[in-house]
Amino acid sequence: MKKRTILILTILAAGLLMWKWLACGYNPDKPTEFYPILTRLNDGMKHEAFVVSNAPCDTSELRKMVEKYDIETLPLDTLEKYESISRTYYKETKYMTKNFKEGEEYDPEFSTWDNIQDFRNHIDDILMETHHYSVDTNQKYHTVWVHWDWDYKKGNKYVNRIKELFQDWNSFVCAKKKLYGIE
Repeated sequence: MKKRTILILTILAAGLLMWKWLACGYNPDKPTEFYPILTRLNDGMKHEAFVVSNAPCDTSELRKMVEKYDIETLPLDTLEKYESISRTYYKETKYMTKNFKEGEEYDPEFSTWDNIQDFRNHIDDILMETHHYSVDTNQKYHTVWVHWDWDYKKGNKYVNRIKELFQDWNSFVCAKKKLYGIE
């Protein structure tokens, strides 16, 4: 009886792991691609949004991919130009696609009540957010929030938040390039 229970629990655990892997939709044999869908510029601030195709389920792997993408696409002069740069990464879904344009109609239909593309409809699709900002000339912060979660009573909360302080943007870029083997 004891062996049978252990066998059933092992099969159940393996089944749950397989279901989790299949439910995510990540295929390690396909590349993960980033598609820019929004850029907003304000006084000293820049915000960008991206759709991530074939995003990994593993949050540490996702963080590595996004940070490497940030380093490859945010040059040092851009980091120095803006006081604040934030980037939001959405998982690709049926409605959040690389063709997403806020204010246009969804195709296929999202809702008969309101069929206008709006980022508020995709809060649950947010995978990660990165934020680079300066407090003063000697304090540069790089913040990463992985696996965004939304609590309708308290607003947004971040399950996995990392905040790093650097003396300047050059030391940040050098540290991240060394970490990810770039150049």
